[in-house]
Amino acid sequence: MINNITNDRVAVFAVILAAITGIYGLVKLKKLSVKAPLNILTDEQSDLLVMGIFHLLICAVSIFSLLQ
Repeated sequence: MINNITNDRVAVFAVILAAITGIYGLVKLKKLSVKAPLNILTDEQSDLLVMGIFHLLICAVSIFSLLQ
């Protein structure tokens, strides 16, 4: 299965883009820091949380679907 992916340029680029998306998601989640009392998220923090989780989910689904 891995040999088929490495021989196919489109699949290799898709894995690279999925990895970049995952890294972007991790960066967004790393920027998230809750310092408010009662752990209430601001609008910006909730946006970072949603974007980070979304990008990690897209990364995982893309790589998982390519490996099947």
